[in-house]
Amino acid sequence: MMDFDFASLMDQIEALQALQALTPEQFAFIAVFYGGQIAAGLFALRTICVVVGRQFGVITPSAYARFPRVPWRTVYKAYLTIKKCYERIF
Repeated sequence: MMDFDFASLMDQIEALQALQALTPEQFAFIAVFYGGQIAAGLFALRTICVVVGRQFGVITPSAYARFPRVPWRTVYKAYLTIKKCYERIF
């Protein structure tokens, strides 16, 4: 049977109450900032794993699909389309 820790529950309730006091701007900033940090950390971890794996011969180009990626190519293609339209107009 598992013991229930009321002190931990009270700490979590206090943390939730502190989050309710955030303005939408503060919440958006925190979400974007930490989301960016997480994305950068995952990119660094993926890069390290690929570099080390290729050195030991366990990672091949076909294994890259196993790693989650940020869709940079889609964003870049949209940027190029907008840039091409801008240059045609101006």
